[in-house]
Amino acid sequence: MIDGRRVVIGAVALPFLLGTSVSAEAPKEDVSVYSDLCYSPSSGDVNRDRLMLIHAFGQYYVVFQSGGGVLQPPVMVNAKVVGDDFSFELRPDSGRPVTFTGTIQPQEIFGIFSGVRAEETIRLPRRSLDDYPKLPPC
Repeated sequence: MIDGRRVVIGAVALPFLLGTSVSAEAPKEDVSVYSDLCYSPSSGDVNRDRLMLIHAFGQYYVVFQSGGGVLQPPVMVNAKVVGDDFSFELRPDSGRPVTFTGTIQPQEIFGIFSGVRAEETIRLPRRSLDDYPKLPPC
């Protein structure tokens, strides 16, 4: 006859004795910074663009910032990424939507803004996260 207490104790102790491990997978996130932002030493103006492509929790996002004398506040929007191609749409408070369609390459992003920026082509070199806050002179 089997003693019920021994069965219960054995069932509770077995996972500890076998060394079971419980591990949680870290969320897969990736942030890539592409930027040609620069400042003019003579005037202090900030010019050009910065784009961060973020992959987090199964979604893609773009944080976009532009300088046209004064650095504009960053805007975050959803991005559509298929292979190396991606696109996103900015919706300014005043004016028509601006669409970016581009290609991701190992060292840069290039593409075309259509809408308010009138078919402007941009090339943004990839930057390391360490260089991200530093703006080189134009």
